[in-house]
Amino acid sequence: MKTEFRSAPHERVDLCCDYYRLTDYQSFDEVLAFYEQQRAAEPDHQWLLTLDDLAQADYTSCHACLSHDLDDVRTLSTALDLSHLPATRFEDGKHVGYVTLPAEMIIRQTNFQQRLAETSFEQVIERNIGFTTDYEVDFLRANQQPLSVIDDVILLIKVPVSEPLEALLGLPNGYFSSDLSPMESYRLAERLQRDFGYRLLGVGASYLGFYQTRALTGADVTQLLMLMQQVYRDITPEQLQQVEQVVTHQPLLLLSYTE
Repeated sequence: MKTEFRSAPHERVDLCCDYYRLTDYQSFDEVLAFYEQQRAAEPDHQWLLTLDDLAQADYTSCHACLSHDLDDVRTLSTALDLSHLPATRFEDGKHVGYVTLPAEMIIRQTNFQQRLAETSFEQVIERNIGFTTDYEVDFLRANQQPLSVIDDVILLIKVPVSEPLEALLGLPNGYFSSDLSPMESYRLAERLQRDFGYRLLGVGASYLGFYQTRALTGADVTQLLMLMQQVYRDITPEQLQQVEQVVTHQPLLLLSYTE
């Protein structure tokens, strides 16, 4: 596997974070090993992997930030001290209104926290997202063979936040009205972490990725399947069996967050 470190600001990808560009991997285990290596080496940051369709995920992330006003200082309820930012980030004494540097993450983080306070898990359920994605790959194959849906280029994003679930701020997604919003994705990840020990791993154009940090009990599996029925109203009995097979036999879990 080839790894290349790139520091912000970037030209190609609309990110405000430094990242590693990963290519030529032969298995997702290689990617996970490098992810764990970086987590251990720099624990003062959170780390987020990109998953499926990087170009589309980047495009929708840009629009998600715009539609939810995540990078706009005008929507902050309290003023932030931005005196540490370079002069190039201001026009006529005002912040330019979008973020390109890790030092500007505080803007996105503060806006996100304001909107998160107004977002409940019930809104995740009400979104009525679809269990399947537009890819011609079913849930079982996507989870058992993740390279069947994951892009041939993966970014490992170094997110300058301390709270694990706020790794989502490295590539906020959920632009279309039928998708989970960035805040709703956080609430879903929060529930999976709290009740089942799933760590947020990554985000793509259609998938959220999670990694099991503890073995699930039989009661855990039953509760998790009930949760899947709440979140995915169109899930079938056969698909529930597939979820059970995945969560009892492997740590990786890929879930749709789109229509």
